[in-house]
Amino acid sequence: MISRLLEKLRVPFVKVQDSRETSKSTWLQIIFVTSIGVTAFIWGVRELKWLQPWELRVYDQMLRSRPPQAPDRRILLVKITDEDIKREKWPISDRTINQLLKKIESYQPRIVGLYLFRPEDNNLAANLQNQDNIVTTCLFSSLGRNEIPPPPNAPIDNVGFSDVVPDNENDQILRRTLLFANSTDK
Repeated sequence: MISRLLEKLRVPFVKVQDSRETSKSTWLQIIFVTSIGVTAFIWGVRELKWLQPWELRVYDQMLRSRPPQAPDRRILLVKITDEDIKREKWPISDRTINQLLKKIESYQPRIVGLYLFRPEDNNLAANLQNQDNIVTTCLFSSLGRNEIPPPPNAPIDNVGFSDVVPDNENDQILRRTLLFANSTDK
């Protein structure tokens, strides 16, 4: 079959002494076979992901070459540092976290994101006036890791998740994130 295709492709390029013009149908066959061959080649290269490492390197370089942007001054990030952990001992007490949340609430923020994994914390933000603007975090289970549920008194509508999926198992760079996830644990 391949030899017949090659023969059909070779015919128009071999000059026949009787006729210098090739027929229209022969050129259509060449164009058709060539387009199928190129399409199959590109499809194969794409399916085998031979170009993906280079594409990802170029994409990462393009993101790094963007001019740096100043952080949004409307966002305040409060972190628990190593010094805080040494002073307060881990896990930080509920009382300390609630005091911090009360202090932050006094500034009337629109929303407070709490990136702490405290599944046993029953009185998290219990004394605050507005608990609706506090978003807590959970982790869904994956291979080798159990699920870490949100605090039990957090409204389910105010729970986010921080599971991430690396884009490529070789470089472990996070290029995208999940928008939705469901728990597999009951």
